[in-house]
Amino acid sequence: MKSSLLICLIHNNNQDRNFLVRKNIDSLVEALSNFFLTHTTEVSYQKKIAPHNMSMALFRRYKYQLLEHRWRAYRDQGKSLLLFLYNFIKAFYKDFLYRNPDRCKNSSAIEVIVTDKHIRAWDQFLESDSDYFLVLEDDVIFVDDSIDRFCRLLKKIQQYEEINALYVDLAGGVSSDELGIEKLTLTREEGLIFYQKPVTNTACAYLVNRTTVSQFREILMDFPSHRLIGVDWMMNQLFIDMVKSSQKVICIHSDVPIFRHGSASGAFSAWER
Repeated sequence: MKSSLLICLIHNNNQDRNFLVRKNIDSLVEALSNFFLTHTTEVSYQKKIAPHNMSMALFRRYKYQLLEHRWRAYRDQGKSLLLFLYNFIKAFYKDFLYRNPDRCKNSSAIEVIVTDKHIRAWDQFLESDSDYFLVLEDDVIFVDDSIDRFCRLLKKIQQYEEINALYVDLAGGVSSDELGIEKLTLTREEGLIFYQKPVTNTACAYLVNRTTVSQFREILMDFPSHRLIGVDWMMNQLFIDMVKSSQKVICIHSDVPIFRHGSASGAFSAWER
């Protein structure tokens, strides 16, 4: 029996981007048709953007700094309360005094909207009967070998036990040195990096299975304020929580990335700009 894949495009109704990415998704579905049952869906609805007030923007900044504090310990880099306080004050000065505070409050609101779209996409996946879930934001760029490499990846991951949580980062972003995750490298093989602990680089393109998404949603029910974090960093927070509860996660990053992150590479402008 064929395994099944749900592909979700997350967008904000930019017709120029959507025309290109939908065309590429159609090509991917066709390439997968011989060995995977594949369906597609989209998430785009969002309320009219209204900048956050200062209290919400400050609370979100606090959440980010708290996550950075935990992130350091998660990567075995240690943590310090004094460092946490220093970084919070520094970030406050940088975002709300030195920069344009109105722009920061607007970006804050947009980040929460994007995070909400990913969570709604996860719900669609859990309501489906698909085994795997491929999430693509509309700034994803397919390169010449993206479809071929993704098909080979899907065939490879079918060997893993279904009880394991799976996360595959597909679009890169910043370097592993910048993320500080080199210490977590487990092994490298055939253009893939396996990590000892789950980490994400970007939410532009990623593959997960049902165990991962169900764990994400359970944690969000217990800690709803995680929703206020930008989606890529929220996923790192969810991974920290999963590891803390002894959930085993197979974490793979494609290297070189199977897809390109258009906003990170400068090919597209990020939504929050």
